[in-house]
Amino acid sequence: MLRFLSLASASLLALSLVPGCGDIGPSKGEAGVLSFSIRNEDCFVLGCPTDREVVSGSEIAVDVTGFDFTGAADVRIGDPAVATLAGAERACAEASCALNLKIEGRAAGDTRLEVWRSGKLVDATTLRFRAPDRVESVVSAHDGSGWNLAPREGDAFVVQRGARLVLESRALAGDTELIAGKGAFQVTFAQPDTLGKTWVSNVAASKESLEANREGDASVVVATTSGVRTEVRVRVEP
Repeated sequence: MLRFLSLASASLLALSLVPGCGDIGPSKGEAGVLSFSIRNEDCFVLGCPTDREVVSGSEIAVDVTGFDFTGAADVRIGDPAVATLAGAERACAEASCALNLKIEGRAAGDTRLEVWRSGKLVDATTLRFRAPDRVESVVSAHDGSGWNLAPREGDAFVVQRGARLVLESRALAGDTELIAGKGAFQVTFAQPDTLGKTWVSNVAASKESLEANREGDASVVVATTSGVRTEVRVRVEP
């Protein structure tokens, strides 16, 4: 449970190269009073409904609207073994305030997210965290006019030395693509002198900015906290 009294606002710049959110728009709470939406880079403006499943162990932002939150409110997580509340802010426009919540996933499972005020439950929804069973990753290169999927030779993506690249990953459970929150993927470079991370700050949990530094073969391992991983091979040519 977290009680907060101060006013605050937050902003986030989102970059989306390939839409991947699936259904978009908020979900109504169990009581039909509040609207809950998960924000990630692919559905930042409208949000994703809370029935979308999230990569376990990753951090998400949840917006809560439909009520005047100018006064104190309590936000409670039903099962702290699945997720915890890491932060709460108000975002106010004119006389109305919404809640911006930061939720840290801990393990796979479902947990209720409840909003209370003056000792009474206002509304609730269920957050769903899942462990993926596979990870898929692709490499795109910028050719001066836009981003395009890098060509492949065998199992390796082929790029030119000095090219600006983006490694994009997605986590799946069966045929369902999971929402990738912050920390969903850990990226390890086997040959960082050949292919490494750039100085660019990534605003998307599923995307990593890369640079092809010199000729040769390189590999990148993309893993989740649950241990699912994939290896991406890249060949850097002159």
